[in-house]
Amino acid sequence: PLASTADCPHQGFALGPNILGLQFHPEVTARGLESWYVGHYRALSDDNAPEVAQLRADAARHAAALRERGTRFFTEWLAKLRFE
Repeated sequence: PLASTADCPHQGFALGPNILGLQFHPEVTARGLESWYVGHYRALSDDNAPEVAQLRADAARHAAALRERGTRFFTEWLAKLRFE
């Protein structure tokens, strides 16, 4: 196990040195999030959904860190792959 939440105990896992399974998107960018907002407009219009304006503000505020951490995540994992 690599990552978990109360709702999804298997958010991320590795099996051996070369198999990685993810139920989340470390590659996401602010632009990618924006396409999700547009693609899920019905779900986001639900009364219990977060405000899109707040989601956009949060994405803008965290965009640089998202990019840096996503890049680092994959770079470090790929560097550990073993080829036989």
